[in-house]
Amino acid sequence: MEELLKWGSKVGINLPEGIEFVKDEKKGITAICTSAKGLQNPRISAPLDALITGDLAEKVFGKKDNVLLKVLLAKLKFDSEPTLVDGIDLKAKFTPYLNALPNVVDSPIVWNPREIALLDNTNLSNSLKERFFSILKQWHDMIQENEILNSVQLELKHDIELFQKWDQLSIQQCYEEIVMKTVQLTPAHWCSFSSFLWSHLIFTSRAFPEYVINTGHCKKSSIMLLPIIDLLNHDYTSKVEWSTDNNHSFILSLLKDDIKQGEELFNNYGAKGNEELLNGYGFVLENNICDSVTLRIKLPLPVVENILKTEPSITLPIIDDFTTYAFDVNTKQNYSTKTRTAEDYKDGITFLLQKSNDVSLTSLLQVFTFLSKHDQETIGKSIRPRFEGLQGLRNALHRKLDDLALPTSEDDYPQYEVKEYRGYCAKIYRDSQMKILKHSLDVLKSWEKEWLKDHKSQLLTMDKVLKYDTSFADTELSACFVNAEEDVGFDSTFDLFVLWIVVKTKNNSFIKKHQWVNEDLQVYTENHKQDGKLSTVTEDSQAFYHAYFPHGNETITLDQTNLALNFITDNTFTRSSGSHETILVSLTH
Repeated sequence: MEELLKWGSKVGINLPEGIEFVKDEKKGITAICTSAKGLQNPRISAPLDALITGDLAEKVFGKKDNVLLKVLLAKLKFDSEPTLVDGIDLKAKFTPYLNALPNVVDSPIVWNPREIALLDNTNLSNSLKERFFSILKQWHDMIQENEILNSVQLELKHDIELFQKWDQLSIQQCYEEIVMKTVQLTPAHWCSFSSFLWSHLIFTSRAFPEYVINTGHCKKSSIMLLPIIDLLNHDYTSKVEWSTDNNHSFILSLLKDDIKQGEELFNNYGAKGNEELLNGYGFVLENNICDSVTLRIKLPLPVVENILKTEPSITLPIIDDFTTYAFDVNTKQNYSTKTRTAEDYKDGITFLLQKSNDVSLTSLLQVFTFLSKHDQETIGKSIRPRFEGLQGLRNALHRKLDDLALPTSEDDYPQYEVKEYRGYCAKIYRDSQMKILKHSLDVLKSWEKEWLKDHKSQLLTMDKVLKYDTSFADTELSACFVNAEEDVGFDSTFDLFVLWIVVKTKNNSFIKKHQWVNEDLQVYTENHKQDGKLSTVTEDSQAFYHAYFPHGNETITLDQTNLALNFITDNTFTRSSGSHETILVSLTH
């Protein structure tokens, strides 16, 4: 650290007096205020010449590119030969910084199989191999495309073969054949995938956007490394400003005028949840108010296009809507107003559920509502699809929560040890994911309760039917099964509703309180007179009829059953909690 700070002073990195960098067992390197005197609203600056940017990659490899910048860092770290740019050896120039970089970033990408098992059934675990391959593909494509790197392909034969047989590799093989060389800093070649993986993780955990110092002259995605400045840890409550000057220096300003002696000074990476922090930076935060559960729904593109064209009230976010930096003016979940096409969602629609913000949960429910509606129902006016969409979303969240509660399989890999900090990170990450899901389920429950109250007059339960329509319960229902060879049991309130409709229409015996159901049935029949829906007996109707009337029925026909089943299917929702009660929704009241 002393060598790095001396080097920083030599190359023009300006640190205010009263800052000391010390090692913490849990946090690693921390920036501590040793003297509050004169250390109010401090600024740390680094000149352009002290930064590692894409311009250097362009001078070495002929092109400015983030992937080539990662290759450059790997070359500086692992190539024993000089890397000359304008007569200066970059390896020698940045050696103090290279030596200070961590040997390994604790991202799950480099965890051993037993540690990865601690993440079973989480988003990180489910996407791990896919993310690993995306990094491998970055490296492979660059090796193939860049003429300078293409010349070393012969020495990378083993890694190229791993890429070609990727689908056959297990997580354990990935770890033993690639990752171990990364974490032990023993890559076979400076341009091997193991060395690239090390560099990639350095960038995901330490990179800054280049456009802060180069506005209008680089891609917004361009990244760079800021020696010494990147030592400051993250705190999402820290008020900071990233800026530049006429010489393209990077300036970090800590906007705090009451710094106390012994206090740690923080940068702010933006509002990031534990999944993003663990995946990219190798740490988590307890009680992280920015934490979220990522849900991705993949819909056929024609369905997405239909939503975009016909339902402007439905918000379809993409991952960029949730990605923020400390210097961004807009807050998280402030969705872009840019016009989007279905192609923007070819990889799925991304939602981030949070305890502190239910915006995403509302958007997610809108999508489930759309998917639950029938052709003659409309978003905003029809309440049935809202209720059904809520049940579908609740079921999906319950399944995800149940998966997270399943025991992990780390005992399958006894040959590996679990590092204490990685076990801690896995537990904090999983527990927080479960808390957010439980919160979302509680919110859905409260919304459902409110809706049931608001629309009470438009809803009918079987309990209400049996309470007020005594003739159905006492005589009409039993009359349907007078010739049954054994007692008849009913699988659900849904089935009872179908039989109720059949009996009441056959007998023309709807009580006054339920005349609206008869009116709705007439409207429903009229609406479907032309589409042939009611004239074709479905397989479900046949199965229902034969389940209750295996030998037929003298008074109830299959056509009557088909009409009732279609009507109940299209005009009810079934609660996913408790008794799985089916509720009939009025079409006209």
